[in-house]
Amino acid sequence: MPADPVISVRNVAKKYKLFGSARQRVLEALQRGAWGVLVASCPEDECEHEGSRRARARLASVHQTLERLGIEEQRLRLETVPKGGQAELQKLIDGYLEELRELGPLQNGGGA
Repeated sequence: MPADPVISVRNVAKKYKLFGSARQRVLEALQRGAWGVLVASCPEDECEHEGSRRARARLASVHQTLERLGIEEQRLRLETVPKGGQAELQKLIDGYLEELRELGPLQNGGGA
């Protein structure tokens, strides 16, 4: 494992639809060594299937679980990015990676 695992994900993105258990997917990512999870969705006024609203509700529940486990809320972030907002998304990713570097890795696989 690299000394700074957060850097190794800079150019790697996995797309997951948050159908099913968002909690399970986030906790699994943290248990596997992710320093944090960034979820990007469309803005509510641009979202065709109410996915942004549903993602916000599901991730609020996941935040409660993380809090109970003693995991900082900054480890999970939801951001909205408009269609065609690749530059904005990259800026969000870069900023989040910097924040995660400051937080450092989770202890004991996230405690989850």
